Amino acid sequence: MKALIRTIMVSALLVLSAQAFAQNTNANMGDFAKQWQERLESEKIAFLTNEMSLTPKEAQAFWPIYNQAQKEQRDAIEASMKAFGELDKAIRDGKTGRDLNALLENYTKAVDDQNVSAKYLKEYLKVLPAEKVGKLLLGEEKFRQSQINRLRQPMMGGQPGAFGGNNAGRQQRGNTNQQRNNNNK
Repeated sequence: MKALIRTIMVSALLVLSAQAFAQNTNANMGDFAKQWQERLESEKIAFLTNEMSLTPKEAQAFWPIYNQAQKEQRDAIEASMKAFGELDKAIRDGKTGRDLNALLENYTKAVDDQNVSAKYLKEYLKVLPAEKVGKLLLGEEKFRQSQINRLRQPMMGGQPGAFGGNNAGRQQRGNTNQQRNNNNK
């Protein structure tokens, strides 16, 4: 029981530090976007802590490494978006030759740099057993899928199905197509 309480307290401390970090990195976002990102980060930390069954000692060693990896991931994504924008502008401006080749190389390098997980795998294994690192990788994907499914849920009493749509029309079209096929036989 004490270990559970310690884990929760360490997780709460990490959530607060992640929120402070998020506030600094998101200075240009609106209040709603900041709150949304902070809530998402808090949910992700709680979800991963639970999935990995981290002890307080493991959590204390793991989260700083994970937070650094996430920062590098965000920076890499921003760099690839910037490189994409530069490439897009150059193509629209009709640039060719060496300029375009350099921009293509910058973009492909930026995209390649987005895979931070492989770099940090060794760091994670220094502080966690392989089973928990595996649970981390699986947990990240489970969390991502849960967020996608959450977005597909009806919003504000809307219809079930992806993005508030319903399957009734699809079902009705399917029945109509089946009736046509039967009539053509």
